[in-house]
Amino acid sequence: VSQSRIVGTHGGNSEIDRDVSTYIDLFQTHSWPIGSLISHECELSEINQLMSLLEQGKVARGMIRLNEAI
Repeated sequence: VSQSRIVGTHGGNSEIDRDVSTYIDLFQTHSWPIGSLISHECELSEINQLMSLLEQGKVARGMIRLNEAI
């Protein structure tokens, strides 16, 4: 009889100090196509519409622009 085991992680084994610095460097040098990872953008005032689209499975990754809130 074959058995399987599922093991989860909390935080994905990330090292925040190292990883965030790496992500910033990649973003600033345009080596990381972050724009292609975002399927929808909205203002903070449109968060409810974005959440609705997310629940419907129409959003892969959403980005909330906070410009209006500042």
